Amino acid sequence: MVYPSLKEHPMARFMRLRLAMTMEQLDYYVIPSRDAHGVVDPKNSTLDYGGKLSLAMISKTAAYLFVDHSEFTVAEERVVQDRWFVIPIDMVGSPDYWATWLASQAEKATVGIDPYLIWDDTSVMLRSLLAVKESHLKTPEQNLIDRILLYKVERSSILFPSCFIEPSSRLGQVQYWIMKQSPSTVISPHEEMSMQEPSGALVISSEDISFLMHLDGAD
Repeated sequence: MVYPSLKEHPMARFMRLRLAMTMEQLDYYVIPSRDAHGVVDPKNSTLDYGGKLSLAMISKTAAYLFVDHSEFTVAEERVVQDRWFVIPIDMVGSPDYWATWLASQAEKATVGIDPYLIWDDTSVMLRSLLAVKESHLKTPEQNLIDRILLYKVERSSILFPSCFIEPSSRLGQVQYWIMKQSPSTVISPHEEMSMQEPSGALVISSEDISFLMHLDGAD
């Protein structure tokens, strides 16, 4: 499997993950740092932090990071505070606390998780807890972290363009260019001529629009 460079705007991966969640009709997506056999999955560090004793939980509007007390200080230093709620727990003594917490928050919600990253008995317990508030567990066919990292090999295999919209800098260049233009001659309905400063520009070329909106990803 080929992955693209991870040098991108820090919010881009969250945007693509939430887009993937929308496509799967998920309200929450759970990302354990280890698989069911206890092996740490390095790609889970894609979202700021991937400690050995941690679990990330992404909702439509927030992101939660459950970490063992031993990793709490390091996790708080590494993650961006305005993107994460860091929750210290005992991952050894109470490894399933996150499931109880999630069940208390999710009401009539759909929770997604890679089935290879969770024990069967934990899955059964989580389904039972979620059912109390009419929520349920869903296992997408593809790990969503894999999906957002998957690089385009063929056009038909594209799942998400690798782009991020950040229009401010290039729009500023255009606005500056408009201000520097010479006044235009305007003829009124009464055939009176006057000089008028330019106030805008019409952009109709798809290439120019892509440039302005920073849509420089896969076509």
